[in-house]
Amino acid sequence: MNKAGRGSWKTLIIISLLAMGFFLSGCESGSSDPQQISEGSDNSPLTSGALIERYTYVASNEIFPNPERGFYGGSRLLQDRFEKGDYESDVRHGRTLVAATVRLDDYRQSELPASLLNNLEEGLASLRNSPGIKVLLRFAYNGCFDCPDANKNTILKHISQLKPIFNKYSDVIAYIPAGFIGSWGEWHHSTNRLMDDPQDSKEIIEALLDALPESRMVQIRYPFRKKQLYDREVDRQLAYSGEYAARIGHHNDCFLAIATEDEGYLPNSDASQDDINKMKAYIRREALYTPVGGESCIMGRENEALQEMEYLRWTYINVYYHPDMISYWRTTGDYEVMQRKLGYRFLLHSARISAEVKPGNTVSLQLALRNDGWANLYNPRPVYVVFDNGTERFDLLLEEVDPRWWSPGEEISLNATVQLPAEIPNGRYKLALWLPDESEHLRDKPGFSIRFANEEIWSAEHGYNVLGEIDIDSDASS
Repeated sequence: MNKAGRGSWKTLIIISLLAMGFFLSGCESGSSDPQQISEGSDNSPLTSGALIERYTYVASNEIFPNPERGFYGGSRLLQDRFEKGDYESDVRHGRTLVAATVRLDDYRQSELPASLLNNLEEGLASLRNSPGIKVLLRFAYNGCFDCPDANKNTILKHISQLKPIFNKYSDVIAYIPAGFIGSWGEWHHSTNRLMDDPQDSKEIIEALLDALPESRMVQIRYPFRKKQLYDREVDRQLAYSGEYAARIGHHNDCFLAIATEDEGYLPNSDASQDDINKMKAYIRREALYTPVGGESCIMGRENEALQEMEYLRWTYINVYYHPDMISYWRTTGDYEVMQRKLGYRFLLHSARISAEVKPGNTVSLQLALRNDGWANLYNPRPVYVVFDNGTERFDLLLEEVDPRWWSPGEEISLNATVQLPAEIPNGRYKLALWLPDESEHLRDKPGFSIRFANEEIWSAEHGYNVLGEIDIDSDASS
């Protein structure tokens, strides 16, 4: 089957995804060399009568880029293109995110011109040619404290003008900080008093959400403002439902500030520590289903970074600001910890896989894995089992598996039975787990696929994680 035929075999029979202990003991270390055993030699059989192979995998401490997480760099999206923007440098430094603020100062009282819209579209299109970069896209009407923003009607008109671009290029937008309102688009000090009445800001953020595909989220600068807008907290029942509240995360642009009101958990400087802790706990709970991140503030609480990031389940942070913080973290080793832990970091422990099957028959897999990062995935992403003999490749979609539920610190058991196409040729196949981007423009680009934190399983050429090998033989016993 060639590339054009990928995804046409969606032959999943059984999937179960359980956040539970391992189904095999002794999985903390080992090798990817298989041990062939017969069905029935332990207490968790695969296909009846089948020969299976057991694999254990070695964890890697390597720092490497993975999509939609980690430190982010900067991009002058309206000026730079892929050829000039040097996104290769970002990836070489382990970054897959860039932040771009589109300044709308000249259009506070007018529509956005076609020239700006075209330039933005070209900038986003350039990211599809990058080696795995997505953008945190913010819009602002100023770049200074207490400077003018636009009125509500102008903002709503601008959002409606941006909607076609958002929909066309949402694949290279990781998420959008709500922007538009106040100083730096950070939802404070609005000269048009857009936060005096929560209904005004609610109308703006819901217009922004409506302009984006349902798969994409926005973030609000201050968590207390989200609580003003929505009574219901994002929980497992609300998560990924498409409702407005479920699509709003949190960003903190003065992380580890000394002054309480600067860090933004609550608007008053005399807030009690108990009230602040309650707001942090609220962010922590929502962070299982929405992205959380931002940038650091002035020195003073620099030694609290790892503890705070882990508790609040941070996915990303600015690599440039605050520079004193970044420099300090580099000297202490905290920077390297953040490189590994920000966002998700999936680690395979073990697998049991059918060893030999006939074309058209089923292949059973049992995988034990862990999310060793601080946060979940937040954008939808498919999971495929790949059979690759070096000449032909077959990608079988696991339709019921959603890796956004693979939560930090949890042990996960993924059991799957997939049916091979009847026309698959005999031979020895690599068996791999492939988590590509869902976009047709990015799916076959390895830089946009998720890499697991194990030694000797990542195929940089194909963007998949090799689990082992399997023989497909018309004369097989199963």
